[in-house]
Amino acid sequence: MADTEPFLKLHGALADMFFYSPDLSSLRAARPNTPTAGMLREDGSGLGPALAALGERQRERISQYLGAIVPGVVEVGPTDPSADYIAARISFATDGDTEPHIFRAESMSEGTIRAIGLLTALFQHDARDGWIPLIAVEEPELALHPLAAGALYDALTEASEHVQVLATTQSAELFDRKEADLSAIRVVAAEHGVTVIGEVDPVSRSIVADGLATTAELLRSDQLRPVVEPPARPDEQPEDEE
Repeated sequence: MADTEPFLKLHGALADMFFYSPDLSSLRAARPNTPTAGMLREDGSGLGPALAALGERQRERISQYLGAIVPGVVEVGPTDPSADYIAARISFATDGDTEPHIFRAESMSEGTIRAIGLLTALFQHDARDGWIPLIAVEEPELALHPLAAGALYDALTEASEHVQVLATTQSAELFDRKEADLSAIRVVAAEHGVTVIGEVDPVSRSIVADGLATTAELLRSDQLRPVVEPPARPDEQPEDEE
């Protein structure tokens, strides 16, 4: 069906979207450094070449965000870009050190390497240049300390300026901030055995606007509800305009 209209355009649009579910071993593995490398695959493979393909500004932003998530990190980048196989690496400094310590991907904690993978996915060239229309990731806070959620939220927000970002989460910490944009949040709930998705309900919006509770507090207490429009009945017809 993808060879015929209108399914051809639908197939192309869906195929260009990236739904990330990174595998830990793929994130840590060194990959061939080829002229066509540079896009992070959905399983997390190709992280080293993707970092090598980034510009200095993008790597700097990734380093800054990772430094906020993992205190002590001063730089994120690839191992030797001239090598045939490259992986991710970080420079880590502690008080009293004259030179930063270098850690390759295989020596990083799960939370650190997953954070690098997420940040690379958000700031990679194809996402910034419009070749990737949507990046989706499930539970971006996985394996991270709850205090890192603020930096993660800021990274997702900044990336959304150049690519549509869809993140699914059950973490209240991700929204534990006053500036959380309720218009960007969709609430998922089970209603009578059916999964429904909708905007934040007016009562919750009013509570947050009045400063009575944060979005995170409402989520923790299971008070966030979706606004669901009732489906139109097949026999309902719009009234003729006078």
